[in-house]
Amino acid sequence: MLDPEGGFGDQLILLGLEKKLQEMNIHYRLLEIRKSPLTNKALAAALNSLPGLQGVIRASRPDIMERRLRQLIGLLGKNSVPTPNPSEEVILLRGGAYLNDIWKGYGVLQLVSKIVQNRPRAIIIISPQSFYFDKHRFPKAFAEIEQELHVFCRETESYKLLASLRHPENVHVHLSADTALYLSSSDLPVHSRRGTYILIAPRLDRESVVKWRVEKVRKSSRKPIVSKDVNLLPNLSSFVDIVANSSTVYTDRLHVSILAAILNKETYLLPNSYHKNQSAYEFSLKRFQNVHFINTKEFPPPQP
Repeated sequence: MLDPEGGFGDQLILLGLEKKLQEMNIHYRLLEIRKSPLTNKALAAALNSLPGLQGVIRASRPDIMERRLRQLIGLLGKNSVPTPNPSEEVILLRGGAYLNDIWKGYGVLQLVSKIVQNRPRAIIIISPQSFYFDKHRFPKAFAEIEQELHVFCRETESYKLLASLRHPENVHVHLSADTALYLSSSDLPVHSRRGTYILIAPRLDRESVVKWRVEKVRKSSRKPIVSKDVNLLPNLSSFVDIVANSSTVYTDRLHVSILAAILNKETYLLPNSYHKNQSAYEFSLKRFQNVHFINTKEFPPPQP
């Protein structure tokens, strides 16, 4: 499994995916791709130790990823690891939102393409992602992979986008919820749940479109306000704690809202620069009674 560099939301995505793989006794090796260089040769050598798996994930129901992972138990055997076979591998990429024209993390796909050049029976699985492309075309980085490629979308707008594009026959597009939603509060480093403040957790990056008028909220709020770009916190434990100790959360960060949903906080998700937040809310977060979507680029929303 490949884990590209990311923020705390990406760590939740990885934790959820690892939890599901471990529950199903699926053996894997995690390879972290960070800013420090990792040669293709070293990565390819590491991938040779992966178990041989094939013939998985071929449909498009919302729960298909979990269902097909369950089928791997029968392929692997519950207590055994097959002898690695370099010609039959599954390369699993962590989900997220890095394979789009906003963040342009296509280097990971280019690396995978080089790794599998001499492995015609390899299978590549891209865990649930959100996709956005400036041009209505299938990106070259995807098309360069000739092996069986299964691309999972974590919400319906991304699924409709990919399904509408012409892509090679080896590419299969599916729909499945964000893997962070496999987590429960017991899986997280929650130290306390004081609920003493309202948390406003805005994005301050290229996905940000909301005008956060925090001072206006402070003046009208009876509770203390904590406003912070939570991705600047020192570690995942601090990220979890700042949400766990809030009473209410306002954010345009998808995984702040997912974490708050899991921790049963009153949660309000606002838009980001493309369809990701609203579509993920409609597909998988709407079922949480404590989570709401506010379709506005001003916070607090202007009075009618």
